[in-house]
Amino acid sequence: MQAAATKSTRTALTFGERIQLGLLRALMWVARLLAPLRARGRGLGVERFRYGSHRLELGDLIEAPVGAAPECTPVVFIHGGGWIAGHRELYTGDLAFLAYEGRPVANLDYPLAPEAPHPEPLRALLRALAHLRREDERFARVHLVGDSAGGNLAVMLALLLERRDALESWAPGATPDTHPEIASVVSIYGVLDRLSWLQHGFPMARLMMRSYGGPAALEPEVGPELAITPLDLEIRGGPPMWIAYGDRDQLAEASRLGAAHLERGGVRTHLECHPGQGHGFFNFAKRPESQRLRADIARFLAEVDAEASDETAGEANESGGPIA
Repeated sequence: MQAAATKSTRTALTFGERIQLGLLRALMWVARLLAPLRARGRGLGVERFRYGSHRLELGDLIEAPVGAAPECTPVVFIHGGGWIAGHRELYTGDLAFLAYEGRPVANLDYPLAPEAPHPEPLRALLRALAHLRREDERFARVHLVGDSAGGNLAVMLALLLERRDALESWAPGATPDTHPEIASVVSIYGVLDRLSWLQHGFPMARLMMRSYGGPAALEPEVGPELAITPLDLEIRGGPPMWIAYGDRDQLAEASRLGAAHLERGGVRTHLECHPGQGHGFFNFAKRPESQRLRADIARFLAEVDAEASDETAGEANESGGPIA
C-alpha cells in the first residue's frame, strides 16, 4: 500500500447533491427512530463507548447473556451508507446472531463525508480499534465485518494494518502494535471497486464517491492519496476474507472484481453469490438468503478461529510446551 496524504479536503457539493444528501440522511434518521421496533435480540447487553472526540466517534459493545455460548474472538462491525449516511443503531438486532455465538461485538459509528472525506473515516476507525485493544483485552484479535461502504472500510483497514511501512503515513502516531490482530474480514456487498457501481447505476453512487473522494475519485486512475478500494492498491497478502453479494445488486461486479484482485495479491478469498438478492438483504432477517448469509458468516468465523487454535496448538507441541 502506497503512502497516503495526511490532509483531506472537503468536496463542495452542488445544490442538487446537497438536496439528495439531505433526503438520504432524513430517511436514515427515520429508520433510526423506527429501529427499536425491530427485534433487537433477547437478553443482549448493549453498552455505549466513545473512542474519539468527534461526535460520531462512538460505538456500542453488544454482548449476549452470560452463559449463552463460550466466548470467542470478538467482531468489529462497520455500518454502510455510502460513507455519507447510516448509523450503528440500525444494525443492533442484525448483529445479535454473532453475540449469541459468544462473540462480543463492537458496533461502530464513524465521521461521515463530505464533512469528513477520505481518509478521515479510516483514521477514525483506526482510533476505534486502538481504543478497543487498549480498553478490553478480549479485543487483541478481532474479525472485521461490514456491509456496503462498511465492507469497503473493513477490507481497507485490514490491508492497511497488513502494511506496517504505510501505517504511519495514514495515521500519524499509530503503530500496528497498538491495534488488534485482524483474524479475518467479511465484506457484505462492499464497495470494492470505485467505478463499476457507477456504471451499473447504483443509486447516488456518484454523490457518494464525490463526497468521499472528491471529483478525482471518478477518474479511471488515481494517486495513492485516493486509494479508496482494493483495486487501487498493490495487494501484498492479508487475512482471509469472505465476500458476499446478491446477483441483482448494482455492486455485484465490485464484489467480483475486488475478490479477484485480492486473490491475485495472495489473500485467501471466498466469494459467495446470493441469487435473486439486491442491495441490503442482510438487514431483512426473515429472508431465507439473509439467514443463509448469517449462517455462512458464523461458520466462516468459527473456521478461522479453529485454524488459529490448531496453529497455536501445533506451535506449542513443536516447542515442547503444553497443548491447550
